[in-house]
Amino acid sequence: MSATRRCRIFNLEYADDIYTENYWMSYYEETSSSGTSIWTLQVNRLDHEVSSSELTLVKVKRSEMKANAPTAEGTQVDLDYYGLSYYVPEAMKANEYNGMLGVYDFYTGEYVGTGVTGVDINLRLSNFEGDVSLEEYVRTESSPAKYGGITDFEAKELNGSTWWVCSQGEHYYYAAENLGCLYEFDITGGQDFGVTFAELLAMFEETVYLY
Repeated sequence: MSATRRCRIFNLEYADDIYTENYWMSYYEETSSSGTSIWTLQVNRLDHEVSSSELTLVKVKRSEMKANAPTAEGTQVDLDYYGLSYYVPEAMKANEYNGMLGVYDFYTGEYVGTGVTGVDINLRLSNFEGDVSLEEYVRTESSPAKYGGITDFEAKELNGSTWWVCSQGEHYYYAAENLGCLYEFDITGGQDFGVTFAELLAMFEETVYLY
């Protein structure tokens, strides 16, 4: 599923038909041979204009979901298009190329070659489709799995979403998937900047939120 479609999908609690600027979506329930109920999302591209009242309804429902995002003393990174919010300490700088190729980077210190002298929070966004589960992906295809020398992957519930986490010294990796979008964070320690690495990780885990 493309990121364009992904960012317009809502929680199952909004199971009534929903219109957006480009798509009409509805959930329908099916019963499997074992008697289990299965909810399926149907997405169709609109061939006609949608009334302003319907667009307003969509914006309200989306804002209701966003309103649950945790907050902290720091700078909010709110990627509305990808349904992701998290906080970084105010002292961290935003890379001037943020958003290009689905990469967002916040750091302290200076860039030396391809790395930074301080702390780094790097996010990579990509489509996640196919038959491989997120657990299978992180254990076999993710960058930490290929590099080796890491702790075993652990599933952690962070603000309502499951993230797969591993580490190697002061390098932590977090991965989650939501409606066809893959989120991969690499968080690396470095020079002290008034916030300890443990405090940085705590802020991230307390505020990272998928909506």
